[in-house]
Amino acid sequence: MLVIRPPAEQGFHMEKNEFEPEIGKRPLAGGKLKELFQAYFNNRMMVLLMMIEHPGINRQPQSIERQRFFLEDLYHHFLPPHCEAKYRRAFEWLFGFLKRYPDVKPHRIYRGIQMVGLIYEAFGLELPKRIEAVRLEIEGMDKKRKR
Repeated sequence: MLVIRPPAEQGFHMEKNEFEPEIGKRPLAGGKLKELFQAYFNNRMMVLLMMIEHPGINRQPQSIERQRFFLEDLYHHFLPPHCEAKYRRAFEWLFGFLKRYPDVKPHRIYRGIQMVGLIYEAFGLELPKRIEAVRLEIEGMDKKRKR
C-alpha cells in the first residue's frame, strides 16, 4: 500500500512564501514586458496604417477582422477605464471605418491616420516619425481646405 506523507515528514522543509518574492523580481515584469507590448503594438498598428493608407492592398475579410479584433482587444483590455473621451471616440471611429473598408473615401483615410495617432497618444507612445510627418502634412491639407 502506498502511503503519501507531507513534504515536511519526507525531509523537505520549505519556508512559507519562499518562492513568492521571486515572482516580482523577474526581469520580464519590468522593462522587458513594456518593450514586448510596444513591439506588439507597433507591429499591429503598422499593419493597420498600411491598410488605411492603401485600401487596395488587402481586401480579404479575414485581414480586416484580425485588425478589428486587435483594436477590440486594445479597447477592452488595455485602455484605462477612465481615459479621456477622445481616445474612446478614436477607437469607435476606427471600428466604423473597418466596417466600410475597403470602400473608403480619401477624406476618411486622412481621418483614419489621425485616429491612429490618437490611439498611440492614448498609450503614451509616439507615432513613428515618418507617419507623424504624413499626419502633419495631412492636417495641414485639412486646414487649407477649411479656409
